Amino acid sequence: TLDYAWSGPGVKVAAVAPKGPADRNASRLNPGDLILKIEGSPVTSTEEYYRLLEDRTGKRTEVTVNTQPGDEGARTVRLTPISLTEHRNLDYQKWVKERE
Repeated sequence: TLDYAWSGPGVKVAAVAPKGPADRNASRLNPGDLILKIEGSPVTSTEEYYRLLEDRTGKRTEVTVNTQPGDEGARTVRLTPISLTEHRNLDYQKWVKERE
């Protein structure tokens, strides 16, 4: 989930779906991380983020993230984006678990 109040640069991670692609040791993203690049292309807005992820479902994707704006200290993770349906299923599983 993104922080839609963040005005950039990049997009800010608000939450990570449990069992999702960004919830694995090798590709972990954390709330507060900034996604600065996807496949080497700068992420300048939320719209650009979604455009860069078009047609990436199921394909290993290189994502540059940092805890602060800028490249210094950035790290690269490789993850495999999931479909919107798969993401909604993860959200539903989280919702159910929170109510157990």
